[in-house]
Parts: sequence; structure tokens; C-alpha cells
Amino acid sequence: KSLWKLKVLPKVRVFWWWVIRCILPDECTLRYRHIKPISRCNICHAMDEDLMHVLVHCTHAKLFWEQAHDLFGIRRPRLHPDTWSRDVISDDQFTDIERAQMISVMWAIWHSRNRVTHDDD
Repeated sequence: KSLWKLKVLPKVRVFWWWVIRCILPDECTLRYRHIKPISRCNICHAMDEDLMHVLVHCTHAKLFWEQAHDLFGIRRPRLHPDTWSRDVISDDQFTDIERAQMISVMWAIWHSRNRVTHDDD
């Protein structure tokens, strides 16, 4: 319920619901579903691309977090690797404003990642 009460755009709430449900098409998910042969990150090529990598650890994501910190004072969260997506919504260490900001930054990271990996420009 706390997800649907967040003061963010509806598409950002839906995005986070997809993150929690692990249904966004990151490279690991596509490999698991036999759609892609490898699961390496297409941007940094350093690790397998799961959602936490895409949204928190990838060099592309780190650039977004640096800008978010410089512009708004939002820090890249330190999250547990197994429960991180639910922790953003339910952990008491975050206020509702911080939750909304973090999820909005992660939506922007995902949106940018899709432009980088899928646009032919």
C-alpha cells in the first residue's frame, strides 16, 4: 500500500511495482527466459545486468546518483542485495520524500538505459 501512496507520477509507481515483482527485462531476466544468450551489462560490460546493477551499481547509474546528489542532495542508497527493492518502500531509514526521490531517480536511470541500449541514433 505504501507504494501506491507515494507522491510520484503514476508511471513511476508502476515502474517500481515492476521492479518489486522482478518483471523488467534486464539482461539476467532475458537470459533466464531464454531470450538472450548472455546476461552481461550492455553499458559497462563489467557484471551481469540484474535490476540492482542497472539501477544502483552500473557506471551509468552512478553518474545519475552523482548528479542527484549534486542537484538535490540525494545519495545512492546502500541496500541489501536480496531485499533492496522492497526495502526502498518499507525500511524505516527512509522518509516518504526520500523514497519518492530514490524511485524517481531509478526510473530516470531505467529510462535513460533503455534509450542508450535500444535507440539506433
